[in-house]
Amino acid sequence: MEEDVGRLGKAVRSEDSLEALLELRNVLADAMDRSQDARSIAALSRQITEVLERIDKLRPEDTGDRELTVVEQLMERRKKGA
Repeated sequence: MEEDVGRLGKAVRSEDSLEALLELRNVLADAMDRSQDARSIAALSRQITEVLERIDKLRPEDTGDRELTVVEQLMERRKKGA
């Protein structure tokens, strides 16, 4: 049964909210990339915006000595611009 579970299902089953939201963000982004319908893209955009806001709230601020990922860098720029 475990092999039938997709990326999002595995993340949700991990009971790690941040991990699940990050995977949901990826699934929504993939769906946006594949969609040709403007209404679908608009709806997905709203959903991904909400997911990104929730990720921002759950993500720890302290990154320690590690470098930020590209996504984290983009999120930091977005925070500074807001």
